[in-house]
Amino acid sequence: MKATETQLVRACLDYLAARRIFAWRENSGGMKRGKRFIRFGGVKGMADILGILPDGRILAIECKMPGNGPSQDQLDFAARVKASNGVALLVYKPEDLWTALHSIGYCADRSPAPGKG
Repeated sequence: MKATETQLVRACLDYLAARRIFAWRENSGGMKRGKRFIRFGGVKGMADILGILPDGRILAIECKMPGNGPSQDQLDFAARVKASNGVALLVYKPEDLWTALHSIGYCADRSPAPGKG
């Protein structure tokens, strides 16, 4: 069975919780109601997951399925996070999150990547 983006978001949130990194799913988007377009959630292009790293920096994670890339709004949001000394990540599989966190000094205890034990 092919994984979904929702499953990827859940796996990332579970891994962050296991690492005791405060994070949450940030729903955003919009829908048409009659003739009106109603936008909900935060900023346009906001990442799927937001969090706060133990050192106080914001963490923004955009989850995508392989073959899909981020929109320009999502790239712009990530650039704004990085410009504010935050960490913005694009992940296609749970292991990408472990690799990225490890590369910036988290997961230093060599705990397994998500789904690897």
